[in-house]
Amino acid sequence: MAERTILELAQAITSLHDVSSPIISGQFRDGGILWAAIQTDNLQHELSIKAEANFIKTGSCLVGDWLIEKGYMA
Repeated sequence: MAERTILELAQAITSLHDVSSPIISGQFRDGGILWAAIQTDNLQHELSIKAEANFIKTGSCLVGDWLIEKGYMA
């Protein structure tokens, strides 16, 4: 099975539902995610859903904890 990027997976899922793809940007290095952002307002409106993000544990801290600590998330 071929590896897919986050963007490719998002585009495949949204094409199945005939809705707009989310805007995804980020900085990636050596197979790891340094940071990533996804803009889902249009997608949430079209599908009538609330998008939530889950963060994978990387190293000794959670990305979500780091974002909260820096004030980027409440």
